[in-house]
Amino acid sequence: MGNYLIALGGLVIFSIFSLMTNSSILNNKKIALESEFVITATSIAQSIIEEAKNKSFDQNTVIDTVTVLGSLSSTLGREGSESTNVPLPDVMANNTFKSSIYYNDIDDYNGYSRTVSTPYSGNNTVSVQVSYVSQTSPDSVSASRTWFKKMTVTVTNPLISVPIALTYVFTYH
Repeated sequence: MGNYLIALGGLVIFSIFSLMTNSSILNNKKIALESEFVITATSIAQSIIEEAKNKSFDQNTVIDTVTVLGSLSSTLGREGSESTNVPLPDVMANNTFKSSIYYNDIDDYNGYSRTVSTPYSGNNTVSVQVSYVSQTSPDSVSASRTWFKKMTVTVTNPLISVPIALTYVFTYH
């Protein structure tokens, strides 16, 4: 009878150990997968910032140089054909997004959204906000025009627990 109790006790201890080990393995895999999705979301956000870096600072600086703040656009957003040629959310066609073709300045991205599908993480929803900011405090939105524009790119995905947000401050020189 004593050997049966020892064997039963050993079996219970082994079962508990197995459950704890399996739970730990599953939790580690979940964390590793979410980390991969976060890296993908960060790359997507960075790609939009890189795309915008190739654009002019302002609609009024596309063709000419501006030396007075009052000459910059007072409103941030898409103008003219940019609104009709780039549907929101923008989706990839022919290996490119329409924003890369039709947008010509940074603030065209204000209010922009895009859906990026990846084979592994599925659909990533991207939204962009652009605002004038103060030179001395780039986290403070400025009510008036400045030589600084801050772009905030936010990527959400149901597979990541917290949205990824990257910011970049553009300056006009």
